[in-house]
Amino acid sequence: MRLRHGWYWLLGVLPAWAGTPVPWHVPSADVRFELEITHQPSEACAGIVVAIPDGGLVPRGHARAVVVDEVGQELPSASLGHEPRRHHRLVFTAPAGGRRAWVYFQPGMPRAVGTEFCPSLLMYTRAGAASLDVARQLNGGDDGGQVANIARRDNPFGPEDRYSSAHVGFLNITHPGRYYLATISDDTSEVRVNGRTVASWPAQRARREGQRGEFGDWVELEAGRHRIEYFHFQNGGDQEIHLVWRTPDMGEQALPVTVPASAFVQSGRAHVVRAEGRDGAPLAWFEFGAESYVWYGSRPLNLFSLRAAVTGQWELAGLRVTADRLHWVFEGDGPHEVTFQVGRSRCTLPVGFGNPPARVSFDNSRQRRIYGEALRARCQAVSAPRRPRADWTDSFWESLLALVAPGEARGLFDEVMGRSRTEVLALKPSDRWTLEDHYWHLLCAAAAGGDRAAARTALEWAERFLREERENPRRFHWQLARVEFTMYELDDVETARQMIRDLRDLANAAGAEARLTWQVRQGDIERLAGQLDRARQLYSAAQDEAARGRRDWRAAAVRQASYHEEVRSALAQGAWSEARHRLAQWERELPMSKMEGDFILAEARYWMAMELPHRALRQLFAFRQQTELSPFLPAAMQLERDCLIALKRYEELGPLVTDMQKRFPTLPLTQQTKDLARQYGVSP
Repeated sequence: MRLRHGWYWLLGVLPAWAGTPVPWHVPSADVRFELEITHQPSEACAGIVVAIPDGGLVPRGHARAVVVDEVGQELPSASLGHEPRRHHRLVFTAPAGGRRAWVYFQPGMPRAVGTEFCPSLLMYTRAGAASLDVARQLNGGDDGGQVANIARRDNPFGPEDRYSSAHVGFLNITHPGRYYLATISDDTSEVRVNGRTVASWPAQRARREGQRGEFGDWVELEAGRHRIEYFHFQNGGDQEIHLVWRTPDMGEQALPVTVPASAFVQSGRAHVVRAEGRDGAPLAWFEFGAESYVWYGSRPLNLFSLRAAVTGQWELAGLRVTADRLHWVFEGDGPHEVTFQVGRSRCTLPVGFGNPPARVSFDNSRQRRIYGEALRARCQAVSAPRRPRADWTDSFWESLLALVAPGEARGLFDEVMGRSRTEVLALKPSDRWTLEDHYWHLLCAAAAGGDRAAARTALEWAERFLREERENPRRFHWQLARVEFTMYELDDVETARQMIRDLRDLANAAGAEARLTWQVRQGDIERLAGQLDRARQLYSAAQDEAARGRRDWRAAAVRQASYHEEVRSALAQGAWSEARHRLAQWERELPMSKMEGDFILAEARYWMAMELPHRALRQLFAFRQQTELSPFLPAAMQLERDCLIALKRYEELGPLVTDMQKRFPTLPLTQQTKDLARQYGVSP
């Protein structure tokens, strides 16, 4: 069952009567589908039109539909077309009362539509074949659905570039007289009324050549219904399907207008809410919808929602998932074959879309979450020892890289890093490093607060990253990461001091930048340990070394003065890698700034943005304890307060408020923090 994007699921909000036992009305039928009628027809002969999903649910061979109402009364019905791989489209008479009906299928020839029905307005399309001959052959077995009128610039039921289409329905003429009907189309079209061709648009004509209704004719229409057929094909480029007319009350030279929806007979609508066999077992019926797509690689990744009434097994792209509903990502618009199985019942449908759904980006946290869950589901569907990313294209990898955001998608990255390490190692270094660093930050966040198992896992990954790395700068990066983990997550400054000393040779081998970073990090350790004089000596020595060979001090000073603002700007834009890069440049060029507060504020904001507030808190607390007076101190205290709240360490707000009252008794920030502490049950 193909539905347009933007639709909503109805399975989760079934009416109260859905649980009422219903007798089996047709003894010779093995399956039935329960319907909810949502729209009534504009007149009785238009009936209710519904597409019953097939894909293996309807009995093979000739199947005849029997439709009954709530009291078991059979309703006149007829088949509009049957495509076993997709659906069986029906029209039936609206029941006299109620909104329910049941469709049973029994052996027999389908009933053809006779004069008792005037279903309208229906549009059918077929992709890949563009000609009027194909359009004239379209019927209810093709892709399609109900539309309001014949006026559109898209194909809602299939791919847009090359296709044939047919609109079939009835005009309801209330004012008899002489009408002028014309077509405006791209590419070719033909209009028939009561079987007679009244208008046609020749190929290779520009719109301006017929926009005033040049391609049409006059026709005398009596009051009542008149069958109308509009055939069209599109062979690429711009497209238009447009039926226009002049009514009897318009002048013969008037510009034709679009034939409105009110001029057409309109059938009612219904949808399936339940499907079951004679034994009461549910059928493997499901619905799907195209939600959105992203395009980060060479092809788009399309997000589909799949939903069934019961839990069963999905088969998608050679993978299996047990669930009642899920999001799934396919590469390309499809259609993609999806099978759902419940017990012995199987349904296989081509899942795709007509008009592309909305394009989204991962700037939105909700979209990151949805796509992250969909990719994780795809990974989990790959059973060991197979690797879930072994067949990924660049579109999947580029999308994964775009998903990287602080603190997000831990489950997905557990799958990626743990089960497809071979593919990660095959990526170009910059992409691999992005994924590794993101996963490392997720591991650090999990280890915060003394979780020994999480800390052990993080350190094991650090060792693994180090073991698999061949480039000295990156090896130094991971050794330094272990030192920082010991400083922040393990809160063991003494061990960190010993570890940093052992990195001298690797720092020298990794290059000048690594050597400077090594010196600066020694100063950081001493500052956190409270050894301010020693920290100042180390920072000063590093700054002197950084200044050697610098030719233009004025240009360097301008760059250095802008670091703080550059970091803040990068964080505001979500450019976390750029913020980290600027901080690294800053601390190498001006290490002494780490003693005065502006760097500490910038780095604290970075750690908070990276969802690692415990690291920011460690720096801010040390700065407050070691500083008597500084213009940066109020801002540092505010950030410290925010870190405590983020970490839910509310009891520590008390000592902070006491210190603020002592140092800045009249500052509004002090009263604000005091009020916040009370909200969390803390009395300073």
